[in-house]
Amino acid sequence: MRGLSLALGIIASLALGISAGGQTIGVPPTTMDGSVAVIVDGWPYAPAHRPPEIDYPDANFEQWSDRVFRDSLFLGLKIDGSKTLVLIDKPCSTWSGESCFGHRFHSWWPTMRYYVVDLRLWEGRSTYLVAERDGLITKVVAPPALSPSGHFAIAADLSPAYGNGLELIDMRTKPPAVIYIDTRPACPGTHPQSWLRPNPRWLDETRIVFEGSYGVGPPMDSDAKQILRIVDGKPEWEC
Repeated sequence: MRGLSLALGIIASLALGISAGGQTIGVPPTTMDGSVAVIVDGWPYAPAHRPPEIDYPDANFEQWSDRVFRDSLFLGLKIDGSKTLVLIDKPCSTWSGESCFGHRFHSWWPTMRYYVVDLRLWEGRSTYLVAERDGLITKVVAPPALSPSGHFAIAADLSPAYGNGLELIDMRTKPPAVIYIDTRPACPGTHPQSWLRPNPRWLDETRIVFEGSYGVGPPMDSDAKQILRIVDGKPEWEC
């Protein structure tokens, strides 16, 4: 595995024109879902912006072009000022169910110093939170929404068909602590909620309301209260 990572790192270094020699110096502390990732020395002087070979673009790309670049199948993130984490896409050559994935830049959290990378898989999705300080990758179910202070985040992929679920992320720890939430609101005097509305929104630092609709499936009780509270760092439903 180390030999494979080294070989891919050298390929990435040559392809991307990394400054300071482009020497592979390691791999991220964690890689998930079969992603190939290497850390190389240096940062491109003039990174290319060639489009990838699959059909959805990086988001917010130009806003953060001083620390994120795209060169075809390579997504580069600036790490610790002088290194680059390179995530390498694997496009599907045929629609045969083979393992394939694409990494797309979603956002940069300047205060928390984390990159958010959307990972599109053959079926479904995941999201990586990448620490700028060392390239450590934390996997969550979907691109999260940060609380007003940035101390917490909520990640929701709640599709009735293929959703991965709901997670509360404590950004105060290193790495972030991910709490999977498998309960649903069940307030006295109301029907238990099987589904959550798809869009979480922070009301304040400790409360998240779920809004919107799917347009499919059984109707949802319009009066159902779907507010998640954070109490002593743990999630609980508000009644």
